[in-house]
Amino acid sequence: MGRVFSSSMPLPLFLFFLLLLPPAVPTVHPSPSEVSSDPDSAELDLRMPAAHAAEEDAYICTSHVLGNDEELWITRFQALATADVVHHMLFYLCEDSRANGSKWDCGHHGVCNTKAIIFAWAKNAPPTTLPPGVGFKIPVEARFVLQIHYAIAMAEGQTDSSG
Repeated sequence: MGRVFSSSMPLPLFLFFLLLLPPAVPTVHPSPSEVSSDPDSAELDLRMPAAHAAEEDAYICTSHVLGNDEELWITRFQALATADVVHHMLFYLCEDSRANGSKWDCGHHGVCNTKAIIFAWAKNAPPTTLPPGVGFKIPVEARFVLQIHYAIAMAEGQTDSSG
């Protein structure tokens, strides 16, 4: 990950979500043209830790605690997932959350007590890049929850690490 930077101006922080599928399905990665060359930017990889949707319409959440000691700005989101596995996902900024890296069945609403949706993805949507000078302000000690809806049950032994 890149260096931690000051908060005087919105600086780019890129969130990339990676999809890890069974070996028979190729893994999706950002192309080099999609990754920032800005030396003041950083990329974060916030993923679901090996989720298994045993039934249809499963909602699984995972918590990510950044531990940042300065405010950050998010200027781009890229979901590396496919609609074949993930129906949709929501990315929340929370004032509270479960332990870092935890995973749980969150139903439709069991995400975190105080929340704001800062990114939503569905149907193989392209990356979202905000205009220059625009970004989501991320507070010190930021806490995120990623909620993924799996519309179709997974085969025995199949897991997903989208994010």
